Amino acid sequence: MAATTIGARAAPPPLPERPHVVLVASPGAGHLIPMAELARRLVADHAFAATLVTFADLSTGPDAQSAAVLSSLRAANVSTATLPEVPLDDLPADARIETALFELVSRSIPHLEALLRGIGSTAPLAALVPDFFAAVVLPLAAELGVPGYLFFPSNLCALSVMRSAVELNDGAAAGDYRDLPDPLRLPGGVSLSREDLPDGFRSSKEPVFAHLIDEGRRYRTAAGFLVNTFKEMEPAAVEEFKKAAEQGRFPPAYPVGPFIRPISSESDGGGVSSPCVQWLDCQPRGSVVYVSFGSAGALSVEQTAELATGLEDSGHRFLWVVRMPSVHGEQSDWGVKPRGGADENDPLAWLPEGFLERTGGRGLAVASWAPQVRVLAHPATAAFVSHCGWNSTLESVTSGVPMVAWPLHAEQRANAVVLSSENVGVALRLRARADGLVARGEVAAAVRELMGEDGRAVRRRTGYLQQAAAWAPEGSSRKALEEVAGKWKAAAAAAARDLGDKNNDTSSSSTERPSPACTEEQPSQQQVMLFASPGAGHLIPVVELARRLTTKHGLAVTVVTLAGMSDPATDAAVLSSLPATVATSVLPAVSLDDLSPDIGFGTLMFELVRRSLPHLRAVMEGGGGGEVTALVCDFFGTAALPLAAELGAQGYVFFPNSFAMISIMRHIVELHGDAAAGEYRDLPDPLPLPGGPVLRHADLPDGFRDRKDPVYAYLVEEARRYGRADGFLVNSFEELETAMAETFKRDAEDGAFPPVYPVGPFVRSSSSGEEADESACLEWLDLQPEGSVLYVSFGTGGALSVEQTAELAAGLEMSGHRFLWVVRMPSLDGNPYALGTIPGDDDDDPLAWLPEGFLERTRGRGLAVAAWAPQVRVLAHPATAAFVSHCGWNSTLESVAAGVPMVAWPLYAEQKMNAAILTEVTGVALCPAAACGDDGLVTREEIAAALSELVEGEKGGAVRHRAGELRQAAARAWSPEGSSRRALGEVVGKWRAASSASKQENSTVYFFQ
Repeated sequence: MAATTIGARAAPPPLPERPHVVLVASPGAGHLIPMAELARRLVADHAFAATLVTFADLSTGPDAQSAAVLSSLRAANVSTATLPEVPLDDLPADARIETALFELVSRSIPHLEALLRGIGSTAPLAALVPDFFAAVVLPLAAELGVPGYLFFPSNLCALSVMRSAVELNDGAAAGDYRDLPDPLRLPGGVSLSREDLPDGFRSSKEPVFAHLIDEGRRYRTAAGFLVNTFKEMEPAAVEEFKKAAEQGRFPPAYPVGPFIRPISSESDGGGVSSPCVQWLDCQPRGSVVYVSFGSAGALSVEQTAELATGLEDSGHRFLWVVRMPSVHGEQSDWGVKPRGGADENDPLAWLPEGFLERTGGRGLAVASWAPQVRVLAHPATAAFVSHCGWNSTLESVTSGVPMVAWPLHAEQRANAVVLSSENVGVALRLRARADGLVARGEVAAAVRELMGEDGRAVRRRTGYLQQAAAWAPEGSSRKALEEVAGKWKAAAAAAARDLGDKNNDTSSSSTERPSPACTEEQPSQQQVMLFASPGAGHLIPVVELARRLTTKHGLAVTVVTLAGMSDPATDAAVLSSLPATVATSVLPAVSLDDLSPDIGFGTLMFELVRRSLPHLRAVMEGGGGGEVTALVCDFFGTAALPLAAELGAQGYVFFPNSFAMISIMRHIVELHGDAAAGEYRDLPDPLPLPGGPVLRHADLPDGFRDRKDPVYAYLVEEARRYGRADGFLVNSFEELETAMAETFKRDAEDGAFPPVYPVGPFVRSSSSGEEADESACLEWLDLQPEGSVLYVSFGTGGALSVEQTAELAAGLEMSGHRFLWVVRMPSLDGNPYALGTIPGDDDDDPLAWLPEGFLERTRGRGLAVAAWAPQVRVLAHPATAAFVSHCGWNSTLESVAAGVPMVAWPLYAEQKMNAAILTEVTGVALCPAAACGDDGLVTREEIAAALSELVEGEKGGAVRHRAGELRQAAARAWSPEGSSRRALGEVVGKWRAASSASKQENSTVYFFQ
């Protein structure tokens, strides 16, 4: 045994291997895509190592789509392995694809076993997860002593069919198998006729039926199922499987979806050069019907012509991905080789003569492929004529796009029944003729119905499921996967302990034993403290940051708040949405009685923080949650940075608003250097910021406009402390403020400023606080046409004067548009904010201040509600077209994340600066001159004109288009490979490294040989 003293510069000893999950995907992009996303989540969110195993393909090799998916996993730290080819030459020439798949998997087991034993020799195996075609490998899991779970890339309906077939034929031999009943009744009122059953299940005489029964019987040996669906999509089936598991009739089935491929995994790498996307950029919002039948779907020549004519007759815009037609009538092209001849291999050459010319102004037909995830997420896309493959279905639902169901093969007919059923209701089902052909009139009628007034219920239901599908921190699917991951980690830990016991037994005769001095207690969990200043606008993004740190990075987090200056009920509602693993602490109240009664709000905030520092020290020193690795204060709390340094913690500043705010703070320091209070100077007018805009003096945030304002001195001192920070976290994302993000990145590389990490957007979960309550707003929105409603709200702190409230009411009435207005009590003293006040008595009814007769005259097209609305869900609702907003940064990000353009109407704080950014740089807002001017009254005429321009005008068209682009960019930022997700991961890595270095400083570490 050798002992070595390690100083502060020494590298830490290697960390133990993470538990390893091996996933086995059968051939086909439809199977691979969701399993790749599961692997990505297990690595990114649950700290597993993962290897995705694939088989040599049934034809010539992986298709381009599968290859793109596999290559995208490298950046996600997911390993991939392809098993060697196995001979299948002895199979009958007419063997079904399902039979070939089952045989391929079965014959590859020896190769898989060798791979598993190799992985298990270097890291603890946590689980083996084959997909639904590979249950034959489950005995390997039992042999290796690890949990064996089956991944179902389809839905619970398909799993129910398999269960029904096995239970019907329980104990029967192959020759005695019975057909499933016609119809087959499934949970939730779903009734499948024989022709709607998945391929292979329609007749017990088919050879593949025996394979399916054998496969289904193996299902009972699984420890559980992971199903690519979510609770709200199939609630009755979820409950049925839950009961079956509780009663021991079937292994537990966990709905853990939807797993949607990231844009970067699409074959063009997620670039912006796709002609489909460029064409969509030029189309009106919600106007295009997208038509695609998946990577394997094929129509007959005659059906292709009927579809073309139906699209032409519908009169609607369309984007059609045209694949080679099936000359022999097959509805899938699995393993079909291309035919010779230039024209014959061009799908567009099979379209009716003159079709492309006649539809050139309103339609686009592309050959074979389109970037479907981006197409469905595009604001111009309104509907999807789909084959109902489950991946495409989930991509459509998560984008809020309703469907025309046109199933072709596999389980697609069963999916179509589910999607068009009353309980799901996100699709209209086409009716084929007796010969199976879908006539042109049927196509045109279905498209018109879905796009018109009769399709409103389907669009509304799709919008609801879009919100339910989001992988929210407290969402049902996320909780389900966390439960399974916990079981796997516990099993891996038990296996590691058993292995340790065996190793100790083996080495018991050794003459050299570890010294007792080498035995250490398990280190306590690293803890991060987030210090939030008062106000819902500050607390909401801090809570969302806390949620990400604990759920995605496994940190122990405490959110520390201050007593006073905010509504306790509002704070409690926001904090109650936190996961149970996040601790909260409210610091004791401090006296502010000695301050002048007319002191500004900003000065009051800085003083509250400064006087609360002793209480914060006590929490940091006495907390039982473990060592404080980092203290993250918000921009009002930098007085706490020296405390973090003193206690050996990293000190970071969280900006709940934009890069522009940090830029202004930097300007203040650069302008004043070491100047004393009496030597302060005003900021230049105008003030240029990196990448624009150029801010007028009137656009500067409150407190920055006059050096004689008492808060100005606090701001200068606050900004000077920024140089002591280890870094900054900003609630923004690269695509929103590209030039500023690049400037700060260069400055950090040059050592001119601490690193600044864009880690947003942090948008509150729709399940947080009061948002979970049913709301009359949402019921009213459900009755409005898609993209027709103006949402009007000025945040929790904004207040209009009595006169301005009347002008706004008149402007809304004059505009002629539908509206939803959150009316707050008007300001009687001229202040544009009501921060720090607590709502008044029930007698204080904001609606009583509206002009006489306004509510009666606008009833039917307008809804005014008092004080509050579930804003996240309102903005995400399909009926919402635009947002008249105060430009608070939280509201801005909520609007951007929902793809809703804005009319900017800033009131106080940094809102005028935000409005300048949104109108001049990002281009997602229009601003009436008076609203963005020098505090003048915004007249009813200006209001009506701005609303009409945003909803109908040419300038508004550009703004609506840009809002759609940023909606996609915001989603990408927190996708598994997104810029914001990577940035926060980098910061967490630095915190952990700093903690490890501090532990090893002047410590003795023993290495055993």
